Amino acid sequence: FLTIFMILISSLSVSAKNPENIVIVGDSIATGFGLENYTAENPENAKDSFANIIADKCGLVYGENYFNLAVNGADSYSINKRVSEISDEYLSSADTVILSVGGNDLLYTLGNVVGQAIDSQSELIDSYGISIDTSSYYAVINTLVSIAAVDTDGTIMKKIQDECTNKAAEDTYKTACKNFEKNLNSILDKIYSANPSVKVYLLTLYNPFDSLSVLKDVNDISEKTVYMLNDIIKKSAEKNPENLFIIDAEKAF
Repeated sequence: FLTIFMILISSLSVSAKNPENIVIVGDSIATGFGLENYTAENPENAKDSFANIIADKCGLVYGENYFNLAVNGADSYSINKRVSEISDEYLSSADTVILSVGGNDLLYTLGNVVGQAIDSQSELIDSYGISIDTSSYYAVINTLVSIAAVDTDGTIMKKIQDECTNKAAEDTYKTACKNFEKNLNSILDKIYSANPSVKVYLLTLYNPFDSLSVLKDVNDISEKTVYMLNDIIKKSAEKNPENLFIIDAEKAF
């Protein structure tokens, strides 16, 4: 988060003056979830949150000229709806918007694909006495780790990896990217419709599967999907080069 802060400060410093009214929109990267003193009710208390550090650096006050409206777990679809709800009240008077979007599109898509692959091998997995939980991305990862611990010959993991890398799975990843592009374009259109002169700082994504050695093929797929999503993010800046800036947050992870 401190690295993101440094990148953002460097980008903001290019402007003639510091921001005077900042609105944060996005997901848990933007809320500061998991950081010391963070609560959903009071995100302004999160220690080392890049949003809070920037606001403090610019002398802004939460609730007056600094608003963190990001939502934990939000994907591009829900962020698109969120922007519709806040445009008149918050975006119209902002001079700066910091936007973090796409991370949960990736997590939900990969989590669903891997979860379905695990479920397809439920009979074999049950024979090892492993409790299967595919209710969330984190539950899927924990189940994978449990499987890898007992699957000494790699039989189950190979079957799961095959399911995650077949054509149907790859089509799912591509569809997710198309939906993300549609939602991102709509988000940006709504922001600039509410405030044509606002400066938007859009964060790139990182690969959350990077350290997941138990499923290398899925990590590779995740890396490719992150590349496609980041390509969409970077190309969005071409539509408004004067007011839309890309923050390479991938370097921070």
